[in-house]
Amino acid sequence: MDDRTDVFVGVAIGALVGAVVTSVCLTNRGRGSMARLDDALDELTEALGRFRGTLQKASSAADEGRALVEDFKMTVLERRP
Repeated sequence: MDDRTDVFVGVAIGALVGAVVTSVCLTNRGRGSMARLDDALDELTEALGRFRGTLQKASSAADEGRALVEDFKMTVLERRP
């Protein structure tokens, strides 16, 4: 690409970004969309936090299960003649 094309692409991208920002920030519809997006992101954050807690509980349960199996194996081995 030559310099003129680079300038044109830069101006076009800047205009597009400016139009999007203006639309989102300065119109009722844009502000409403941002509010809904913010609410959705809050819900997603809460859901991911709950999921993390669930995974931690599952990991703890698996650790307990492994410990139980190891204890059982040791008990069986101790009883062997």
